[in-house]
Amino acid sequence: MRAPGAAPFTHRVAVSGIAADTPAQRKLSRWLAHNAYRGCGWCWLQSQRSSDNVQFWGGYAAEAPAGPYTPGEQPQALKFVCDTCVTDEAQRCRAREVLAASANGAAAAERAAQQFGCHGPSPIVEGLPYGTYDMFCLPVAHALLLGLAKDFLSLIFSAGKRGEPRPWWRLPSHSRAIISARTRCITCTDDFQRSYSCVCTARGHWVMEDYFHFVETLSLPIFASEPGYGEVLTDARLRDLWTHLRRAVLILLRPLDTGAYPTAEEAAA
Repeated sequence: MRAPGAAPFTHRVAVSGIAADTPAQRKLSRWLAHNAYRGCGWCWLQSQRSSDNVQFWGGYAAEAPAGPYTPGEQPQALKFVCDTCVTDEAQRCRAREVLAASANGAAAAERAAQQFGCHGPSPIVEGLPYGTYDMFCLPVAHALLLGLAKDFLSLIFSAGKRGEPRPWWRLPSHSRAIISARTRCITCTDDFQRSYSCVCTARGHWVMEDYFHFVETLSLPIFASEPGYGEVLTDARLRDLWTHLRRAVLILLRPLDTGAYPTAEEAAA
């Protein structure tokens, strides 16, 4: 490049990392989809399919005993790699195995993909002389908001089965009624850009922006204690979990010089 009146100079651009959500990441890395049996690009752990046909990582579909993990059988071609983690060398090796299998037709390539956990070499890694499979990462905001925050809210507002005792982490019906009633009292200012919809019943269209606005601001009046009733988050453990989750989100996404993040009661005082 040449600036007016200056000597020419050259820009050298290097890609240090690729931050993308899981679907986009899998297209670039050529790993299998996140709901495949070998859905993790960094390990050999296989997921488990529940009775209602949903994929879970080990210990999530049903309670698993604590203790050291014993990995399952690895593909024979990759016996030289470590037991659980997939190293960059192993990533390249398994990509070559799938690429070689594709010479025998689409069916052979698909069988190899399910065995080795990828669809072939990544164009990013192969195209960059310094490229490695460690370049792919998940954005922190995505993991916090569409991961932890979304899962927490889905858990506490989940519907139980009739006749079963309510676990401590699921909100009772009267707490939900209070939260739903408070929705009618909230009007967001223009700087929010998106109007608030009920956290109990209308989260289906929420995006990261909605989750962040709720965690940072709207959860303070929504989860505040109710005079004459008490805590909306009825269990102390639930309140502690939400306090820690909210402060983690704010520390990472909205750092303040003071380091002080008020609870609902402190903000309402």
